[in-house]
Amino acid sequence: GTYTLDETFLLTAEDSGTEDAKVVWKAVPGAAAVIESSTAAALFAIYDARHIQIAGLQFVGASAQAIEIAYCHSVTIEGCHVRNSGHTGLHLYGGESCRVENCVFEDCDWTGIRVEAGSRQTLVGCRHLLEQNIRRRCGTIRHSLSSAIHVVGVGCHVNDNEIAECEHT
Repeated sequence: GTYTLDETFLLTAEDSGTEDAKVVWKAVPGAAAVIESSTAAALFAIYDARHIQIAGLQFVGASAQAIEIAYCHSVTIEGCHVRNSGHTGLHLYGGESCRVENCVFEDCDWTGIRVEAGSRQTLVGCRHLLEQNIRRRCGTIRHSLSSAIHVVGVGCHVNDNEIAECEHT
């Protein structure tokens, strides 16, 4: 179904799973799950949580970030489709060992995926992985010089991502 939000859907430490029992958020097999809003700054946020998997969801129309992940450990975003966000498709801040895989980010006004993690002072890496994602149409509304994937920090692995229709990237 389609779920229209007035505010951010938030997961925190109390929503965490364990290494042996991840908490999984996904659509029912054969059905689409669309999370949308034109007013929420972020559609979906995960703060200080561990062992969560978000799979196969669609995120449409956040006024800022569609997905925001901060200070998390072992959070996986896979097979999701993010479009028409007012700023960034996915912002990953801090934390370690998070993965963004096989997702599509398109028509985001600014950056498709932004990662700020790992210590530049101590050179301790975050071990985040961005792999096999597709980024289409960067900076579509106001920011024509925006990046498809923006990484600041240490130890983020960016492998086999496709960037298309991004005029200045």
